[in-house]
Amino acid sequence: MLGFISIMGLFATGIILFYGASGALVAVAITYAKSQSLSLSMFLGVFFALIGVIAGFFIFFGLLSLTVYGLAAISLKGSRPVAAVKETINYLLKNPSAFYLYAIMASFYIIFSLILALAGLPLKAVPFIGLILSLPYQLLIYALQGYAGLLILAAAFVYYYQTELSSLTEDSGATEVIEITEGEAL
Repeated sequence: MLGFISIMGLFATGIILFYGASGALVAVAITYAKSQSLSLSMFLGVFFALIGVIAGFFIFFGLLSLTVYGLAAISLKGSRPVAAVKETINYLLKNPSAFYLYAIMASFYIIFSLILALAGLPLKAVPFIGLILSLPYQLLIYALQGYAGLLILAAAFVYYYQTELSSLTEDSGATEVIEITEGEAL
């Protein structure tokens, strides 16, 4: 498990460095465009900002989904770390709905956390009682966020099992259907 996390950390570091370097190249291109034409530089600035946000979204959720489904591959299949990375990349390319599912669940988690944080703001406005009430509320927030995180992991693992492992067992003929009659059930 530690080897897989190390591989994913190196992978994420490389992708983030590439993302930063491409951002620096875009900044140089926009600076050059400012010397040529203001309207061109405005267009390029907005265009590359949108491309950067969209690419950042896919990179962020892509790395997270690669990590979660890789952990599912290690836990459920017993794969080695390098093999798990390769299998997970192939799995996500074969099943893009797995990426979408994780991105939606993680987005809901972020929205849920923001709502919980915003709901606690009025407690901080009350001078003395708010401080006393905010401690149990913070503990409740941590418990709810932990539960929501486990729910996301469980849903991702179940989806991985349903889409990847159940198809493998059906293809290999490893599953057996046993019919139980009423006399045998007792």
